[in-house]
Amino acid sequence: MNHIFDKDYLQSLYCQCVNLCGPRKSGKTTWLNEARGYYSDNGHPVIYMDFSDCRINNYEKFVLYIKKKMSKVYLDVFKCFDKPTVYYQTIEHALKIITGECNEEELRESLQFIVNYYRGRLQQRDKRAMIFIDEISKPLLYAAKYDFLEDVYDFYDDFLDIDHYELSGGILTTSFLPAEVECQFYLKYISSKHVRNVKPIADYCVNEGINIGVEAEMDMGWYRTYAVTESMKKYFQTILVLSDENGSASPDYDIALDDETKAHIARMRAWVAEEKMLEAERKRIAKEKEIAEYATLYEDNGQVPSSFVGLRNLDINVEVCPKYEAINNILKEAYKALGRDTHFSGVYDYFQKLGQDEEIIEGVNKVLCELKEKADALETIKSCNISLHDVYWGRFDVQRTDEKRNVSDLALIKMYLSAKDISDALAIFYDAVEFMIEEGRGLFHAKVTRISRDDQICMWVTREDFFVLEKYLKKYEDLLHRPLQFIPYRGSIGISREFYDWTSHNGVQAQLISTYFSSVDSVEKIDVVDMYSKYVKAWNGEFPEGDVFTRKFKESNAQEFIILIESFSLLFGKTIIDDNNILLNGDGKLWHALGCSNNWYQLNKNLQIA
Repeated sequence: MNHIFDKDYLQSLYCQCVNLCGPRKSGKTTWLNEARGYYSDNGHPVIYMDFSDCRINNYEKFVLYIKKKMSKVYLDVFKCFDKPTVYYQTIEHALKIITGECNEEELRESLQFIVNYYRGRLQQRDKRAMIFIDEISKPLLYAAKYDFLEDVYDFYDDFLDIDHYELSGGILTTSFLPAEVECQFYLKYISSKHVRNVKPIADYCVNEGINIGVEAEMDMGWYRTYAVTESMKKYFQTILVLSDENGSASPDYDIALDDETKAHIARMRAWVAEEKMLEAERKRIAKEKEIAEYATLYEDNGQVPSSFVGLRNLDINVEVCPKYEAINNILKEAYKALGRDTHFSGVYDYFQKLGQDEEIIEGVNKVLCELKEKADALETIKSCNISLHDVYWGRFDVQRTDEKRNVSDLALIKMYLSAKDISDALAIFYDAVEFMIEEGRGLFHAKVTRISRDDQICMWVTREDFFVLEKYLKKYEDLLHRPLQFIPYRGSIGISREFYDWTSHNGVQAQLISTYFSSVDSVEKIDVVDMYSKYVKAWNGEFPEGDVFTRKFKESNAQEFIILIESFSLLFGKTIIDDNNILLNGDGKLWHALGCSNNWYQLNKNLQIA
């Protein structure tokens, strides 16, 4: 196919979201078709809709209009599936869209759904689906005229909610604007550009003798802008409206399907019904298996050095726990500050003191580069990687040349270091990492915060290196403190593990607290033992399926369970973190078995393999 526009320019539109605005016959549709042809020729799935025939005078007709457009889009994609090669839920959803039987929520998500489908089917990043919509503003202009503009904008917010960095290759649209008007159509993720401000289009219009108006007048250094209602007025002044004022001559919104398509839909519905029956039977069998698994007790063979492995009920006498009141008050204060419905990220920020008198720590990248030079100079180090562009953390990772000493990350102990004065954090980090570079025996990871927060330094080290580093860091005891309220400490060092799913202890703890807050209706009912008791019961599958704790924690793994409950016990002051505590265990196979197990039955099996 011959292209009017330069191929380099067309390629530059990849992963862009552009709404090209301009008057009639200003090259907008030519531009859209050029881009559509270019990406189609290069193997990209193309999703195309033309809204130029839109004639609506109420929101209900708008919904019907979009249903008809999406029906055609879906029909083009799914009519080829005589013997389905996708999940029946995908076909079931597609049939709803094709026949117009979908509800509004399904319609709002229909464009995102099909982009997700393409992404999943193709499994490649360089041939993503491209979305092209001609005259996307037409429904907005009619909505402005008939006073339902906000409803259409609200619909578009969901309809166009597509992550073009991960899912689509971009969204290219066109919109009518009179030559003398500058207007921003507020479309999600899509920036409006006038044809006269896009050089290849402007050049094309000049060559074709198309009038696109002059530059808009400047006002206080900014282009003057019109509201959509102003553009609507200009639109109806300059374009012949084929329908009359009450919209009675609006197009037919019925979805017409030929006999062949109807027969194909009938075959697909029969297949979906059959698959549903098979799926129901599979779920019944799986549910019976799950119930049996969760009822199975842990077979104690001494492989897991924790008194909490196999725990089904948390039995704690708070009267002999001196720290109970203090911890409970911490939780109550958080509930007062955050409320019942707080998101777990709000809990996380609260306990890390993020966003409170935030201070930037200077010099992190300089320190990382200096430490990398030291590591790269040693023959005993196989590789050293640093992260200079993370907004929150400066990261440092080392692997040793001696592969025999290398262990999995699951075997590493996580250490938390927090300086009383944030200005001391970077120096402590430098010294600790330098010591590990020169004296450590195994791989290790470290990170230092770039902003003020409570968990300033984290290090992941082998058990062998932990005891050596712990002894070395004793010289900083006067500079360090213990601010992390749900992390157990050994001296001035917080102790935990990285979780199997690569979430952090603080992150999971925040999720537990926010889930618990949502389950109580007053601060008087807050009880830290109750929170952990609910967690234990949910993990063991003893709460109903719809319970908030069940949804969050029933399918979490035994590694998370042991770390949280072991830490809880230590926080209550029942024991200390001695050398044989499971939190200091360096057996990577054990931690892997725990991480792969969602109940005690699975742990019994996985420990046999380990």
